[in-house]
Amino acid sequence: MPYLLVLFLILHVLIIRLFGKALERKTQLRGFALLLVLSPFSISLSLLFARISGLSFRELGISLGDFIPGMLFFILSVPMGLLSFFSILRAPAVWIMRIRYGNVDKSRPQLVYSWLVVGVVEELLYRGFFQGGLSKYIKTNFFTVELATVIASIVFVFIHIGNVLVKAESFRNFRKDFVPRLFASFILGYSFQISRSLLYPVLIHNLLDGLTMTGLIYRKKRILNERHEILFSKEPVPKKDEGQEK
Repeated sequence: MPYLLVLFLILHVLIIRLFGKALERKTQLRGFALLLVLSPFSISLSLLFARISGLSFRELGISLGDFIPGMLFFILSVPMGLLSFFSILRAPAVWIMRIRYGNVDKSRPQLVYSWLVVGVVEELLYRGFFQGGLSKYIKTNFFTVELATVIASIVFVFIHIGNVLVKAESFRNFRKDFVPRLFASFILGYSFQISRSLLYPVLIHNLLDGLTMTGLIYRKKRILNERHEILFSKEPVPKKDEGQEK
């Protein structure tokens, strides 16, 4: 039933949050290093809830699916990822430095998570489990778009309000990114709908987040290097000798 899917989705988010907080208290793990450790647990929890909900691997999208439409959407997502990358390079330095993630000193776990892991974790939960489950019970369509795709796309965007609550991003940034995030979420959801496979939204998700994180880290490094050069390029003002004639 749809209400059971919503309940399991909320439970998943709460359990991962609480488990993450417990690990933070007991270990030195923080940020993306913590997310990497939590990833296998999140994937296992999604599969468990899918099993309890009666979803098959096919309904979850654990298959090759329709290759041609899936790859077509992946190819079409490349310009969107590049647009995000280059917009970060052109964004004001003040705005870039206010973003909490993209830590220059701890770039490796951020890049690994963004390029390889985030798509598997989030697409399995939001597209495979939630959207796949909704499409099993909700058969309403808008032209070629399933209502389940629309609902899952909106929920995926609003769930990011959790980033504001844990201070990973400001509410201002959440509002600013709302429309681009909704558009990207719809692309992910529709690619899953037409291909019936998680492979393609996973690839798209990793590409978009990977390019965004790479651009953010690169830009922060440039800003810090420029500030460093300005700071140490100032020539000291020569002191006047005591015996110098006035």
